[in-house]
Formats: sequence, C-alpha cells, structure tokens
Amino acid sequence: MDKSLSDQAELLQAAQTTSRQQRAEIEDMKSLLAAREADHRREMEHRYTIDSPKLEELFQSKITSLVREHAAERNEYEHRYAVFSGVYSLISLVSALKSGPHICGN
Repeated sequence: MDKSLSDQAELLQAAQTTSRQQRAEIEDMKSLLAAREADHRREMEHRYTIDSPKLEELFQSKITSLVREHAAERNEYEHRYAVFSGVYSLISLVSALKSGPHICGN
C-alpha cells in the first residue's frame, strides 16, 4: 500500500506541475492576445474609413491632379492637330500650284 500511495502522490504532483505549466501558458497566451489587440487598435487608428473626410480630401486632390494632367495632354494634342492641319493645307496648296491651272472642259 505504501507504494500505491507514493505512486498516487507522484501522479498528483505531476498533475499539479502540468496544471501550473498550462496556467502559465494560458497567461502567456492572454498577454500575447492583449498585445496583438492593442497593436491592431493602433493600426486601425491610422486607417481611413469609407466616409472619412480625410479620404474624401485625398480623392479630390488626386482627381484634381488627374483632370489637370488630362487637360494639359488634350491641349497638347489639339495644338499638334492644328499645326499638322496647317502643314497639310500648305502642302496641298503647294501641290496644287505646282500642277498648274486646271481647266474644266466638256
């Protein structure tokens, strides 16, 4: 019986040790979770919400910039078109003058 009692005491001691280790692990996990939640909260503070005035301002700024760029490109292409159209008119005129007068006859 002595041996059985000592075996049970050892099992009880092992169970208590395991229990303490598991409690320590649980506390570590709780601390880790709390730290991650705090990090997440801090990270979310720096994000914009969909209806955020700051986000709207950022979009408006970008849109204004793109509209300006588009207008500048369009003006450049319109200028090029005008120049090339004038050049084409001059080439056509010179070509017509070189070929001489055309007489319309029956």
